[in-house]
Amino acid sequence: MIKVGFIDYFLDEWHANNYPKMIHEASNGEVEAVYAYGMIPSPKTGKTTDEWCAEHGLTKCETIEELVEKSDGIIVLSPDNSEMHYVLSEYALKSGKPVFIDKTFATGLEMGKQIFDLAAKYDTPVYSTSSLRFAEEYQAIDKSQITAMNCLGPNGLEIYAIHMLEPMIMLMQKDAERVMFVDGERYYSVVIEFTDGRKGIISGFMGRNPYVINIAGPERDHFYTAEGNGYFLTFIKELVEYFKDRRIRVPHEQTLAIMAILSAAKKSRDNGGEWVKTEEKFLG
Repeated sequence: MIKVGFIDYFLDEWHANNYPKMIHEASNGEVEAVYAYGMIPSPKTGKTTDEWCAEHGLTKCETIEELVEKSDGIIVLSPDNSEMHYVLSEYALKSGKPVFIDKTFATGLEMGKQIFDLAAKYDTPVYSTSSLRFAEEYQAIDKSQITAMNCLGPNGLEIYAIHMLEPMIMLMQKDAERVMFVDGERYYSVVIEFTDGRKGIISGFMGRNPYVINIAGPERDHFYTAEGNGYFLTFIKELVEYFKDRRIRVPHEQTLAIMAILSAAKKSRDNGGEWVKTEEKFLG
């Protein structure tokens, strides 16, 4: 059995609450969540790490170092607090053991590069992804027939934009040249101009919107909706296989291209919606 440890800012959140059962079922018990470390009690529910571990049947570790030493693989959670990801993952990235860092990978490009650079220094496999990368509806899309793309989804930029940016970069296979943030009432958009001249837009609506992709092609347009939770189950299956074979599922270059867009979008938002050029290129 492969023993996985959870490192989280606070453990009483949806991912930590649901991953143990999902991992067990996806691996038929070959991979199990065994250890957990939570930095603080939940600021939302007040539940402590001790209480959470007792409820979910995991063993509490007093320190990140203890968890990393005992675990065969590590999941760094904190899905709604990406600003904590470097601090929470730093020791694990020096271990040489497979590490997965939950979405959103980093606050932007600078932190993303720091994480990958540290992992490379210690030859530690690591990756991050949105579960939407694995939506069945997106797998058959012909990348060569995309002239422009719109991705729609729920909620705000910092936490949920990754679920639209990930499929967009997976399909467009290009870096952004420049980015513009457009604000609205319970709504935002990020307009992206890619290095090959194609355009993409992600739009977030502050409600329970489905994840949708509209694709313009040279002869016809296409519309795709990620239905149900099948993509999340596929993501978990790929995650448990990663802890077995240590093969990263998402190229670092794609993740960094996404982080470059996120950084530029935040800068554009803070500067009143002006066009902002991305800092670096990774995909050519």
